[in-house]
Amino acid sequence: MLASDQLQDAGWIRRLSLRMHLAMCRHCRRYARQLDRLGAEARRSWTATDADEAALQRIEQALRKRP
Repeated sequence: MLASDQLQDAGWIRRLSLRMHLAMCRHCRRYARQLDRLGAEARRSWTATDADEAALQRIEQALRKRP
């Protein structure tokens, strides 16, 4: 449930149940932290860098020059 989108669609009782489980289960807490870190790293790696922006500008300029 943590790794899927089911949590957002779950009712408040299900979310409360999950929070209670996480409070008691160190393995699931660790897994939740790993998922958070993985997501943060994925978002960080997908952000545009200056080099990416420069490459996009060169591509746009080349496309504009084409007839």
